[in-house]
Amino acid sequence: MGATYVAIERGIPAMAFWTGNDAIPYSSLNSSTKVGFQDPATINGRLASNLAQAFIAKANGDRVLPEGYGVTVDLPYITSETSDECTNPPFVLTRSTQDLGVKVAYNHKSGVFNRMHTGTGYNEDDTNTVGTVNPKCLSAVTVFALDYDAARRRQCFNLADVTAVIPVLVHANGTAPLIGGLGANASISGNISLPPTAVVTSPPSVQTTVTSIATLVQWSVSSLVLGLVVGVIMS
Repeated sequence: MGATYVAIERGIPAMAFWTGNDAIPYSSLNSSTKVGFQDPATINGRLASNLAQAFIAKANGDRVLPEGYGVTVDLPYITSETSDECTNPPFVLTRSTQDLGVKVAYNHKSGVFNRMHTGTGYNEDDTNTVGTVNPKCLSAVTVFALDYDAARRRQCFNLADVTAVIPVLVHANGTAPLIGGLGANASISGNISLPPTAVVTSPPSVQTTVTSIATLVQWSVSSLVLGLVVGVIMS
């Protein structure tokens, strides 16, 4: 997320991705899981690429995101290691705040907090959108801005002001049917192949071994004789 913030502050459109799967080194990436699907890391990479390309295509040569804006994406746990239960999650537009009611409110007259619901207005995001935390197999796409201290009309935190940049790949609340982020008919089949056959080198023949030993002995004897001759001449 830090790199995303730095990019946005410099006027560069940026997106941050999270995934429910553990990080793995590239050397541990499998072409196929035990159940015949693509590695979760591969599917996560495809989802991220599809979403980025959808934003770029939506911009049609203009800025991908308004200046000062970014996108966070929470990808769910991909189950391709064991099943296809969650292997093509749809992208859904969400808000950054959650479905949690505020239990306390500050009383300006008494100067203390009272246990109560604050009612309408405590949630500054568009509550018609889904909260980021969602147990279903969905990828949460949230738009945010960095100009926190700007006037509300300039912050444009109301999602209605920024949905113009959201591609159709990202579903609004209530959209049906939901199409997976990889595409409606995308394949997640792994590339199952046999391991490479080990190259076995035949041992040298007995004749070759004997010949090699005989050659070494001959060189050794020749060197010894040459040394003796040189020694006699020098003496």
